[in-house]
Amino acid sequence: MFLSFKYKLSRVLFGRFPAIQNFMVCNVYWEDYAEQGLAGPACGKFLITFRSLADIDPAVIKTVKIKGPNDFLLEIPSQAYDAKRQRGLVYDPLLKLHFLMALAPGGFLENGNYRLELTYSNGKTLHREKSLETHNDLIRAWTAQKDQLSNQFQAGFNGSYWHLKWPVLKNHPAYYCTRIAKAGALGEFYANLVYADNILGWGHGNPLNTGRNKSSIRVPAHKLKDDAYLWMTEIMDHNNLDLTTQSVLCPVQMIRKSSD
Repeated sequence: MFLSFKYKLSRVLFGRFPAIQNFMVCNVYWEDYAEQGLAGPACGKFLITFRSLADIDPAVIKTVKIKGPNDFLLEIPSQAYDAKRQRGLVYDPLLKLHFLMALAPGGFLENGNYRLELTYSNGKTLHREKSLETHNDLIRAWTAQKDQLSNQFQAGFNGSYWHLKWPVLKNHPAYYCTRIAKAGALGEFYANLVYADNILGWGHGNPLNTGRNKSSIRVPAHKLKDDAYLWMTEIMDHNNLDLTTQSVLCPVQMIRKSSD
């Protein structure tokens, strides 16, 4: 009943064709790149969220195009995220919302202006622009320190909660977001989410949990009822999607109740 009310309220406030909430353009260093179908760890990433309380109907999205420097062009289909093509609609089972995501393999994005053009089935076209200006200093800090940090991810279970710990970059302030998913293929990690320490606030930051230099979380046992899960920590240069320009996806870890 609550979801039905939420859906109706959202339609009244935002309509079937909602505005764009966030347009993230950033460079990503992905440690488990091979499992994502990438040839190397360096790639670009685009993420688009919608200003709506209820989930968007994928059928209303006609085309999504992103244009950038030197004739850069990337199109995102309004279909379920395809791990092989690294683009599409991702459903977040925690927020119960779809968002658009695409990876641009083959190295980091060029600095410059990126323009999003999203056309709905009613002919309405929305535009957002993002200027990417980064020296990838966060990513360089990770690659310089990762040999010392990669073995410092820990998971402990005391019967009441899981305690997940990860290393924090030395001399480089950053934001840390950890997510947990059902054990399975890494390409389906986001679709299998069961818990997220959401520092992002979907465009507004989160004053109650900024994630700045955060090094651990405690997850109640009832949130993780299965025997095995995957967890991954993401290091970002900001906790606002619109302001994020760099991200490191740390090595994916596994937790098992039987081994603790």
